[in-house]
Amino acid sequence: MRNGATWVRHGVASVAVSVSAVLVLAGCGGGDATGSSGRPVVVATTPILGDIVSSTLGDAAEVVVLMPRGVDPHAFEPSARQLGELRDASLVVANGLGLERGLQDALDAAAADGANVLELAPLLDPIVFADAHDHGHDEAEHDGAEHDDGDAHDDGDAHEHGDLDPHVWFDPSRMAVAVGLIADAFVDAAPDADGDAVLATAGAYAAELRALDAEVEETLAVVPDGQRILVTNHDTFGYMADRYGFEVLGVVIPGGDTLAAPSASALDALADEIARHGVRAVFTDEGVSSDLARALAGEVGGDVQVVALFTDTLGALDGPSGTYVDLIRTDARRIADALG
Repeated sequence: MRNGATWVRHGVASVAVSVSAVLVLAGCGGGDATGSSGRPVVVATTPILGDIVSSTLGDAAEVVVLMPRGVDPHAFEPSARQLGELRDASLVVANGLGLERGLQDALDAAAADGANVLELAPLLDPIVFADAHDHGHDEAEHDGAEHDDGDAHDDGDAHEHGDLDPHVWFDPSRMAVAVGLIADAFVDAAPDADGDAVLATAGAYAAELRALDAEVEETLAVVPDGQRILVTNHDTFGYMADRYGFEVLGVVIPGGDTLAAPSASALDALADEIARHGVRAVFTDEGVSSDLARALAGEVGGDVQVVALFTDTLGALDGPSGTYVDLIRTDARRIADALG
């Protein structure tokens, strides 16, 4: 079996964990479902992961995506049919770290029943939310638990790590590493598949994501140092900021999901910070109400734009966020246009 460390880039060293060890979380079993084509079925939780898994495995698997495009992953809950798909799949690929809150019990139950569940975010050197102790995830507090950088979180319970940011896909270099983990997990879970072909397809896609990383860096290079400041609708862009040298000054909605609500005093304080730093734009989520962001920009006054970005899901297949690569490329261009 090929070790996931083969795919490490940009110092994401914590993924030097064999996929066989990762899948201990899921038990020794796993479903043997095949699709109408006779190929092994792989279930991905989100449309973003579905696109990444499909691009990684190519024709070797039939990929089922649980969440429809345009659905907020923080709020999604599975149907009875989808619960069965989780249990019976050859491999389940999830984000983890609390992103799929409504799915977590189902993922845990599927793993307990022997399904092969691969939660990616805990394996990709996750970062802490910019304001880990005030980001509003009261349900995720865990009494002073500490996290070591680069640790693979050996308690195996990623959804309890409420201070860790699940939005890993905003760093394409991390997702290039994820491609290797997905490919290795699939080869382990579906031994009758053509492993060499899978790894070749995955290698080509990982190279595409590394090229995307370089492209995004070049796109964002037009933003001067004094304007490399992000104010966003919710705490989604920590990985992009960390990778490309931006600062997340603040968020409209506290925390890493879209289900919390800001206080008036917090919005007033953020408006003061925006004015003090001369921030040019507030970035909100495409397809989500931007009323709060617009009210915040109006409070600041001046020429503060409200710019929509694609965040937690994909849009129409033929649109600007039809694929994961499209989403990252579109967001980078919109940020560069707004701040450059």
